[in-house]
Amino acid sequence: MCGRFSLYFFPEAEEEFERRFGFPFPTLDYPPSYNTPPQTNIPVVESDENNQNEVREMFWGLIPSFSKEFKSHPQYNMSNTRAESFDKKQPDFRKELLITSRCVVPANNYFEWTKIGTEKVPLKVESEDSPLMSFGGIYGIWRNDKGEKFYSCSIITVPANKLLERLHPRMPFVLDRTTEQMWLDNSVTDYEVLRDSITPYPEDGLEYFPVSRRVNSTRNNDPELVVPLKGFHKGPQYDLF
Repeated sequence: MCGRFSLYFFPEAEEEFERRFGFPFPTLDYPPSYNTPPQTNIPVVESDENNQNEVREMFWGLIPSFSKEFKSHPQYNMSNTRAESFDKKQPDFRKELLITSRCVVPANNYFEWTKIGTEKVPLKVESEDSPLMSFGGIYGIWRNDKGEKFYSCSIITVPANKLLERLHPRMPFVLDRTTEQMWLDNSVTDYEVLRDSITPYPEDGLEYFPVSRRVNSTRNNDPELVVPLKGFHKGPQYDLF
C-alpha cells in the first residue's frame, strides 16, 4: 500500500525531475514534505489538453465527480486504488479514469511498517539508483455549482514484489521510465495496454531502511524522518530480519 511518502528537493532531485518531465519542479510553490499523509493536498504531474506535462495540486483521496460534495466518504478511503479493481466486470468509474485521467505522484520514498522481532518498525522504501520515484495514479475532477474544478487523485497499488512482500503484501505502482512516459501520454487510450502495464516494480531496483518512530505521527515533518537509523547502511536488505 502507500499511506505516507516524502517529497523534498535537492540539486540531484531537481535535475532528475526536469530530465524526466521536461520542466523544473515549482519548488517555491510546494515546501518540502517528509511525512505526507492522505487527505492532504499534494503536487501531482499530469498532462494538459496539449499533452504537455504540468504540476497540479490535488487532494490525495479520490473523490468521484458524481459525489454530492468535495469530501472524502467516511467509509470509503480512496487514497489508494487496487490494480485489481480495474478488472471488475461491472462498469466502474475508475476504468474510465484509467483511460482518460492518469497522473504521476513524484516522491523520494514511501514508508511502510513491519514487525521485526516483537516490534513494529517504520521503514522507508526508495529507489536504488534515483533520487525520485514515480507512483502511477488516476485523478478525478469535481465541479461545484459555480462550475469551479477541484482535483483529487488516488495512487494505484499492486501486489508486493519478493523484496517488499516481507514488509507488506502490497506496494505502490512504481513506474519505470518507459511506463512513466506512456502513463502521461494522453494519446494512449487502449485499456488493455494500460491495464497490462500495471505491474510490481522489479525487486532489484528498490531498497529499504528502518527510520525513526517519529514518522508514526503526521505531526512530525522534518528531514530527520528520512535518515536511516544508526547501524544500518546500504547493503543486503534481508539483514534486518
